[in-house]
Parts: sequence; structure tokens; C-alpha cells
Amino acid sequence: MSDKRITIRAAEAADADVIANVVAMAIGDEGVVSYCGEDYLAVLRAVAEARDTQYSWQQSLVAEVDGQTVGAVVGYDGADFKRLREETSTILERLIGRPRSIVDETEAGEYYLDSVGVLPAFRGQGVGRALVEAFAHRAFDQGYERVGLIVDFENPEAERLYSSIGFRRVGRRLFYGHNMWHLQLENSNTKRDTVGQVNITILGVDNRQQPLIGELTRLWEASVRSSHDFLSEDDISEIRRYVPGALMCVPHLMVAYNGAMQPVAFMGVDEHRIEMLFVDPQSQGRGAGRKLVEFGIARYGIESVTVNEQNPRAIGFYEHLGFKTFKRTDEDEQGRPFPLLYMKL
Repeated sequence: MSDKRITIRAAEAADADVIANVVAMAIGDEGVVSYCGEDYLAVLRAVAEARDTQYSWQQSLVAEVDGQTVGAVVGYDGADFKRLREETSTILERLIGRPRSIVDETEAGEYYLDSVGVLPAFRGQGVGRALVEAFAHRAFDQGYERVGLIVDFENPEAERLYSSIGFRRVGRRLFYGHNMWHLQLENSNTKRDTVGQVNITILGVDNRQQPLIGELTRLWEASVRSSHDFLSEDDISEIRRYVPGALMCVPHLMVAYNGAMQPVAFMGVDEHRIEMLFVDPQSQGRGAGRKLVEFGIARYGIESVTVNEQNPRAIGFYEHLGFKTFKRTDEDEQGRPFPLLYMKL
């Protein structure tokens, strides 16, 4: 699997098919037929395509391996469970009649991981772990203190995966006649080291909360100090004032996370141009920047980038990816005396 690229991204309505398959796998053959009828995939697809339902694409992440969608994770604030279930029940009643009632599986006080799954051909390759870690990181970035889920007593392999990420048993629940462990992951249990990354996970960021913006601003400064030695302290302080606003406003913001789900790089794209790309100094040379650019080329059709002429490492990085200089200016775009190279594929 080391030669394959796992990418985690926010789901779209077009991902309803894979979300439906994942939810069906999570519920199980007997339960899903009882809950959704014989044509359960079509029913779950309708639920996934809708907004504000229990399995909506809005609160889902999907996994891609080399561009192929192979898995998904669905979850939401436990406090919203009953509201989301009501919307789900409305669709089920319209399609199959009154749905079977079920016990509550979550409650306020946790960000609930409802369903996670990977297509059979891609299991055992780290995709499930990447989905769960990305889901937890998104919850913590949004300010939640804990992530919760339930796992069947008879599925110790799944529990071992969750335990290896940091989940711990906090209780028991009965679900569809099965005894389930209630597991939770506390925010304080997340790992925050930048050393020894194994996989890089790319996440598109739509909900740009201040904790993440602050973290990316600190990453920006560390990166600039390691690579932009032509800038003075006053220059860095002046530019830093504009970084949070730029992070909030750039049309497409992507963050690369290491195996411990800490941000190690980020990239902003406007139309087909890279507006910003910065990598944490301790993670430079480990593939995060390259994967961000490759992801941006595939998803947003990146064609160009502007680089400081006094940053030879960045120039070499882009040249290695196939960019070529087509224009030079003596000043940057704010009129400061920092020459720029304009590069394109």
C-alpha cells in the first residue's frame, strides 16, 4: 500500500452511492433489510443524497485511493441525532412505509461516528484508519472534546483498530439486538508530534474554524522562517497580519495531515493557480507538498504558481513537478523589492 495514495476529502452529493454502501455494511445484512427494505441501497442512497439526514453527504468524508473512491465515514454532533433521525424517517416513510423504530445510539456530549467502511478490495491497506483519524481530527478542529462510536462485542478486530487510535470503552449499548461497546476518544488523547509520519491525508477545508486557522498561521510562520531568509523580522510581522484573512478567503484550502493527524502543510488554490503552499520545516522532503500539488492538479486543474526568486528550494520543488518559468518581475505583487518568478505547467 505504500506506493498508493490515500486521500480523504469532504463528500459531495455525487458520493451518495459509496456512502449508502458503507452505511449498509455498518448496519449489517439482517438489520439493513429490516430498516430499509429489500431495495435498501436505493433507499440509503436517497437518504445520503438529501440534506440534514442521519447519513447525509454533508457530514461525510470519503476516501480515495489513486483517485478511486473506496470508502467513507459518516458522523455528526450527538445533540443533533434525533433531529437528523426525524429527517431520515421522513424519507424512509415516503419510500417504504413507516420505518422500524430503534433505540438512541448517541446523545449530546460527543461527536458521533455513525458509520465507517471500506470496499472489500481495499481493506487491510490503512484506508479505514485514515478515515477514522480524519473524522476525529475534523471533530476536534470544530471544537468538540470527544468522539464516540459503538462497536459490536463480536467484532474485536474493529475494536482493536479503534483502541490503537486512542478510543476507550466507556459503557455498553444494545443496538439491533446486538451488545455493543460504547467507545470514546478524548481530544487530549490525540497525538501532536510532527515526527515520523507514515501516511499523508489530504483534507479540503470548508468549515474554517479559528483553532485551525491559528494552527495554520503558526505553520506558515515556521515555514517562512526556515525558507525565506531574505525577509526581515519586520517583513514577517507585517505579512503575518494578513495570513489568517488569506486562509479564510482563499476559495479552496487543503491541509495535509501526518499519521498523527497533525497539520504538516497546507495549500490554497484560486481557480487554476496555487496562491499559497507552506510545509512545516520538520516535514519538508517527506512528500506532503508534492501530494498537495498532485491533489490540486487532479481536483482543481492547477496550471500556475508564483514563487519568490530568492527561494531556490521552492523553485527546484516546482521544477521537479514540471513547472517552468515564463515571466519574472523585480517586485512582488504588493510592490515590495522581492523578485517573483511566474511558473506554469
